[in-house]
Amino acid sequence: MAASASLASDDRFRGVSTSRSRPVAGLTLAYDDKSGFYLGVSGTLVLTRDDGIRPLRSVQYAGYARRVASGLQVDAGVTNRIYGSGYAGGYGRLTEAYVGLVGRRVSAHLFYSPDGDGYGGDTLYGDANALLVARGAWSLSGHVGLLAAADDAGAHRLVADGRLAVTRRFGRASLSLTWVGATPARKDEGARGTILLSVSRAF
Repeated sequence: MAASASLASDDRFRGVSTSRSRPVAGLTLAYDDKSGFYLGVSGTLVLTRDDGIRPLRSVQYAGYARRVASGLQVDAGVTNRIYGSGYAGGYGRLTEAYVGLVGRRVSAHLFYSPDGDGYGGDTLYGDANALLVARGAWSLSGHVGLLAAADDAGAHRLVADGRLAVTRRFGRASLSLTWVGATPARKDEGARGTILLSVSRAF
């Protein structure tokens, strides 16, 4: 069993703010069994501009990881995201199945949803995450992702996102400064990018 609490200046999902660029606080509970089965749940609150503290989202996930001969782990599972009144997007729920490979410093996953846009349109999302540098209490990590989905006219589009984070650990606590960006989701939008500040504590 594990638990962690966090505070952040914004909540971003695949490069897009889900909290209208407002600060958030979250709590995560996780269980990891030695057989390879794992599950977890998290809840996040957002400090809105006009209505005070409101629920933003809850994420539930379950999966199974198995080590193979090369030392990598094959990882598969399901994740479900439910957004509350503080969500700034166009839909309130996203359920995805995923499969991937996890190494010591690098991991990659492929996510599929039959209703990724909330209107019955399927989406496919692939990502890769890497621990680029680890020096004592300092680390540098990176993420790249690519979303394939249908736009309003029914044509398929690709949306890329990226993240680069510098983290300093203080025992069980950590402080991170993260750049997050994404390409436009529609032709009438510009590229999105911001700097996030977050702090977390594991228990």
